[in-house]
Amino acid sequence: SGQGIPIVSDRVRKAILGVPAEARLGDLPDEGLYEPRKIEGVYRGLLERAGSVVESGRVAILDAGFASRARRHEARRWAAERGLSARLIEVRCSPDTARERLARRAEAGNDPSDAGPEFLRLSLDRFEPPDEWPEEDHEVVWTD
Repeated sequence: SGQGIPIVSDRVRKAILGVPAEARLGDLPDEGLYEPRKIEGVYRGLLERAGSVVESGRVAILDAGFASRARRHEARRWAAERGLSARLIEVRCSPDTARERLARRAEAGNDPSDAGPEFLRLSLDRFEPPDEWPEEDHEVVWTD
């Protein structure tokens, strides 16, 4: 099955803009980097990069939110068109743990993601549980 290659949405987002991964842009939810049109481009960029990874016989690990059923459907469709299976690894932690990690990350300022604690409420509100994903290809990992 080959080695897994992570393709990180935050790095793809910065690469598309042509800015260094560690650049702090300070954009808020639905603005700048995070406006819906730009987010669409990031997910397209993930799949484009995954193409060359899987063509070389390796496993592509798409490190991104995939918070909507539509986005997950697109990823599964992309894999199916190539005769590939798609597994969903759902990473969970308590909201308090997430808030604390986001605050720490924002304070450190060295992560490719610009999403700080101010993104958490919106992320939780917009999350669509992956109940459509086939159970045998869905794993939940608690990270608290």
